[in-house]
Amino acid sequence: MNTINSVSKIQSICQKARIGAIVLFCFCIVGVIGFGYSLLAVLRAPAELVQNGDIVQKTSNAIAICQIIQKTMLFVIYGIALLICSNMFKGICDDQTPFRQRTVMALRNMSLLMVGSAVIPYFMGFLYYLAAVPKEGFSLRLAIAHSGLQVAAVPLFLAVFLFVMTAVFKYGCILQQESDETL
Repeated sequence: MNTINSVSKIQSICQKARIGAIVLFCFCIVGVIGFGYSLLAVLRAPAELVQNGDIVQKTSNAIAICQIIQKTMLFVIYGIALLICSNMFKGICDDQTPFRQRTVMALRNMSLLMVGSAVIPYFMGFLYYLAAVPKEGFSLRLAIAHSGLQVAAVPLFLAVFLFVMTAVFKYGCILQQESDETL
């Protein structure tokens, strides 16, 4: 009786968490679309200004585009992580236990995405900045500062936490398998 109650609680929590992940995924889609339109607006509107403009105008456009690229990539990466999370919760509901190999794989994949979200968007913005900014008066220090090149600490912390949770769930899978085999 107590086991049945625990399983139903786990399923209820996972169903609610899955709905939350799907709602957040929808916000990510809206963010990607919004930043996509922003990127189009920046690329189209000042075209004649950029062609005939000075270095300051070209640099400010490159900075704006770098920021849009970084935010769009973050929304894409977080959207993928939320899809994985949603599927993980669905799998937990279906299996009636969180200690399955696909839960471990989902946690590992989410942790890798968090590592990627800490570095990749900023590096891509930096590469765009290097390609877009005129080389007159170029300074690597300014390129790093203007492009927003950084390593985000919060996603790295979350990645470490998810890696630890992956190890915990992997151990839980071993215990679950031993328990299933003894019954």
